[in-house]
Amino acid sequence: MSSIITNEIEERYPYPDNGERPVSQTRLGACLASRKAYRAGVGRTPTDREIDAAALAVYTGTTGMSLEEVSPLWPKLNPEAKAQYRKLARLALDAARKEAMR
Repeated sequence: MSSIITNEIEERYPYPDNGERPVSQTRLGACLASRKAYRAGVGRTPTDREIDAAALAVYTGTTGMSLEEVSPLWPKLNPEAKAQYRKLARLALDAARKEAMR
């Protein structure tokens, strides 16, 4: 399974011409493209995978168990409890992104 970022990069910025990279880009153009991509990444909505990963981290932190102990329990967790952890994770991610955009 590839990373969330790799999947998004492939979706949003596909290579032209079957993977051939253009070589005529200036250093300034590359810098501007990187800045634009970074800003888009900071401002985007978190994916379900990111929210689930953050919710699992919150659950792990509140139980006092290790990630290895908690991971098998997570899929079997009560759906209402899981929804609460997802809500906490979403709030934390939103707060971090808002602070980053100040």
